[in-house]
Amino acid sequence: MKCEVTINRMEAVEELVRGGKFAEASQLCQDLELRLGSFQHWVKFHCLYMASLLAVRSFEEARYLWLRAPSQIKDSEFAAVWNVAEKLWMHDIKAAQFAANATTFSSPMAAVIEHVMECLRVEEVRALYIYIYTLFFAYPLPYAPCYVCPHA
Repeated sequence: MKCEVTINRMEAVEELVRGGKFAEASQLCQDLELRLGSFQHWVKFHCLYMASLLAVRSFEEARYLWLRAPSQIKDSEFAAVWNVAEKLWMHDIKAAQFAANATTFSSPMAAVIEHVMECLRVEEVRALYIYIYTLFFAYPLPYAPCYVCPHA
């Protein structure tokens, strides 16, 4: 019975990730991790959890997920997702983009990583826009055009 509940909830997490509801997916993963200890060795669960944390910009939580994850799964796709997360946690955007492009992720993971990278590209353009505006007009914008990720 516990296995069936676990599989159903895992499918729900995958469905939330596919639908772009990353905040809900990370919350469900957190609840599942607290309630059920049987997820300890599920690589897919940890990958989806970390990817959804990246999508909602919870880099600190992603780091703690990596630290508490069992060592048996740290040489799988989870390590590749952490490689991107680690670069983001250190605010090294270029290295994160390189790490994301250097790895082939599975289907749901690839979409999430691509979403995270696209949000970062938009933020870089926004920061460059503000910088150039400030240089040319010698004063900051009266309002900062803010990009809010629609999936966060």
